[in-house]
Amino acid sequence: MAPIPWEETDPFSISMYAQESAYWSSLQESEALMRLCSELSNETGRREVVEGCIERLCKLCWAEAIEAVDCHTLLIAARAEVDHLKRRLSQVNLMNVKHMVAQDAVDA
Repeated sequence: MAPIPWEETDPFSISMYAQESAYWSSLQESEALMRLCSELSNETGRREVVEGCIERLCKLCWAEAIEAVDCHTLLIAARAEVDHLKRRLSQVNLMNVKHMVAQDAVDA
């Protein structure tokens, strides 16, 4: 199994990592993949080599999918942080305006 590319405390990450066994099960049950493997094995006469190549290709696909999801997760987190900082900036600006209005009242 591939290493977990995210923080282990992230429930979404753990859920995605747990899906790897389901991914492999679905590949083993895929008639199209098994047919392709069989055809390539028959054409080359080297079943073990073909199965090894297909397994490596499937592992690469899984790793790329995990990386893509990881990037998406980072983007979601970055957008949430931007929203939080915008709200915080609005609060600070409001406090500054109230402070300036209070200072004007004292000076008047």
